[in-house]
Amino acid sequence: MWEDLLNSKMFWLFSAIIAGLLIGEICRRLLKKKQSYITIGMPFIGAFASLLIYKFVKLNVTFFDVKYTVIGILILLIIGLILGYFMYLYGDKKIHFLNNFTFIYTTLTLVVFYVFFKTELKINTTVCPDNQDIILLLKKEDAGYFDINEDGIGYIGQQFFEDGFRPVFVKHGITDESYIPTPIAIEIQTNNGIAHALCFKSKKESRIMNLDNLIEKGIVKPQELKFGSLKSTSN
Repeated sequence: MWEDLLNSKMFWLFSAIIAGLLIGEICRRLLKKKQSYITIGMPFIGAFASLLIYKFVKLNVTFFDVKYTVIGILILLIIGLILGYFMYLYGDKKIHFLNNFTFIYTTLTLVVFYVFFKTELKINTTVCPDNQDIILLLKKEDAGYFDINEDGIGYIGQQFFEDGFRPVFVKHGITDESYIPTPIAIEIQTNNGIAHALCFKSKKESRIMNLDNLIEKGIVKPQELKFGSLKSTSN
C-alpha cells in the first residue's frame, strides 16, 4: 500500500500543494501579514514542486543526467520571470511582479511534474554476479521487467523499452552501484532471429552472454520474446 502511494504522482502533487499552503498559513499568522495564505504559500509550493521534478522527473529518460533536470528547472524560472514581467507590465499593476512570477512558475512546475513524472523502478541484483551485465529482453507482452536471474537476464515490455528508464539497482536491500544506470539498446543475433534488449553494463569486467545457450537450457523461452526489426515489433 505504502509503496503504491509513494509511486503515485497525485500523492506527491497534493502533498506539495498542501505542504505549501500550510507553511503559507503558518507564515501569515506568525508574521501577521495581510496577504492570503495562498499568496504566501505559492513560493513554497513552487519550491516543493521543483524538488519533486529533481527527484522524479527524467526530462531525458534514456540518457538521463542531473544536468538536464537542472537546465529544465532554470528554463521554467526564465519563462516565469518573462511572463510574470509582461503580466505586471501590461496589467493593472495591482498585483506585484513577484506574485505574478511565483504563480506562473509554480503552475509550470506542477504541470511539468504531472506530465513527466516517472516512478522509481528497482532491479534486484542479489542473485546476479557483479561482473555480469544486466540484460532486459524485449517481451511480446507489454509488461514490465521481472526479477533478474543469476545470468543477469530479465524482461521488459515495449513501452519501457521505447521510453527508456533509469532504474535503481538493489542487492540484499542495499543500493548496488556495480552497474552503469544508463541503458544501452542492443540487438542479439540468435538462431530464432534478432532479439532486442536493454543492457546495463557492469562496472567490472563483463562476462559474455550466449543467448542461444540460455535458450537451449530453457532459461530463456523464445516464445516469450519479440524477434525481428524494431519496426515490425511495434505492430
